[in-house]
Amino acid sequence: MKDLIVILMTFGFFGLCVAYVALCDRIIGPDPDPEPVIDAAARSADTRSAATDRHAVTTTVGSAR
Repeated sequence: MKDLIVILMTFGFFGLCVAYVALCDRIIGPDPDPEPVIDAAARSADTRSAATDRHAVTTTVGSAR
């Protein structure tokens, strides 16, 4: 009989936890969508284009002297 009481208390506790999380989600609202993740290929392409632009500016400035 004590085993049944422990099992019922455990299920009751988890039910209470689920209800608490649902209530908090209703009060605060859902989590915002995460920021999109930039993959490594796109990041390296951006870095390469920035390095090329920087090189073009340096050579232009250097040749003006």
